[in-house]
Amino acid sequence: MLSFIHVKNFRSLPDVTLDLTDGHGGVKSSAYIYGENGAGKSNLVSALYFLCRTFRTIKDEDAIRELPSRPQGFYPELSSEEVDFRIKNSMQDLSQLLRTARRIGVDDPLQIEVGFVIDGKPGTYSLEFDFDSVISEKLTYRIGNRNGVVYSINEDEWFLSPSIFTDRDYRSELYDNMQRYFGSQTFMSMLMAERHRINKGLFENMVGDNLIKVMDGLWNISVYSEDGKIYPSNFMSKNIAFGFSDRLGDDGMDAMEKLLNSYYTKLFQDIKRVYYRTSLIGKRLCYELVFVRELAGRVIEVPYEMESTGIKKLAELFPYMLSAVMGETAFVDEAGSGLHDIVLLELSKNMLKSISGQFVATIHNTQLMKELPQQFVYIIKLDSHGNKTISSIKDYSFRTQKTNNVQNKYLAGDYDGIPLISALNLSALAAEATLSLIDHDGKLD
Repeated sequence: MLSFIHVKNFRSLPDVTLDLTDGHGGVKSSAYIYGENGAGKSNLVSALYFLCRTFRTIKDEDAIRELPSRPQGFYPELSSEEVDFRIKNSMQDLSQLLRTARRIGVDDPLQIEVGFVIDGKPGTYSLEFDFDSVISEKLTYRIGNRNGVVYSINEDEWFLSPSIFTDRDYRSELYDNMQRYFGSQTFMSMLMAERHRINKGLFENMVGDNLIKVMDGLWNISVYSEDGKIYPSNFMSKNIAFGFSDRLGDDGMDAMEKLLNSYYTKLFQDIKRVYYRTSLIGKRLCYELVFVRELAGRVIEVPYEMESTGIKKLAELFPYMLSAVMGETAFVDEAGSGLHDIVLLELSKNMLKSISGQFVATIHNTQLMKELPQQFVYIIKLDSHGNKTISSIKDYSFRTQKTNNVQNKYLAGDYDGIPLISALNLSALAAEATLSLIDHDGKLD
């Protein structure tokens, strides 16, 4: 679970910290972040997506090199060039990630730091970048009976804790690899790739157990953002609604089908059943979710692609919500988009009752405010100079009583973080548009 996220010079975020501690030495299981359009809510989630992508850059490069010129049965309707473009676009290297990450017009470094708690013990992981490369990287966590530096890397110092990297020969090999990769890749990405490349048991014997715990914790963070998705690791597929599988007769698909049946039939009376329609394309199994609905007394089957935006959104959210309930950390941007208030409220109430991990979401639906515990409601606000802060309403200088209607107080501007709209006159704008855009013959200029 994450205890904080600190972001500096990432897109529209000059210097922002999301504090997820509960004030009693623990970490909050949930956080719902509100704020006006353009305040930076989505960029906060994108920053975490960016961080998680940096763990995967070397592993992604390995995957690209291992791809055949045209994967068997992979998007058969597309040209091989289009397939290659889609795959490589989803597997960006670090320099590509940095091109769209930095705050515009600023030369200062981009910084991201996260705090985390694993087995009740705190740690931190931080990265610093210039325009196209890593400047520094540092990981702290439990070493023996106390917290210490697991590794610290910058232009002036390369330090690997001998208490964590216990194998001397492997430690020397890592130093050699750092000379090769420093700047162009993160050390964490190198470790993640190493764990994948070599025998799992051998790798774990050469590094301390605590490092393995941190690697697993960071790798298993899932993110649903406008930039892309880091899917929960404990699900059958990257996409539970449709796609391809290399595993024919996958038991995971049967299990997911049962879960989705319980999920959808409880939320919607007219959905009677959900199942996977499958077919073979080449040597791969193609699958698509199908909804069996009752409409005007008739039972019809509706493929996923023909379903409403809300139904699709629920399928997209399901793995993230369930993984948080199962103990993982999930970040979701625009969690309530396309969902009815009652559906969103029911999902959120269930999450709060059963979550054992962590679920952090940006959201606009203010109806939910009335039901959420105050410590889980966050507001991102900006001042007239463009400075931004994120605070739980529990941390405001004035006290919000339990009997207060949080939604009304927020919409009234008590917590800021709402649009401040001056006099808008659409009629005047329409008249201006008519004069400026249409000529005397009634045709557009």
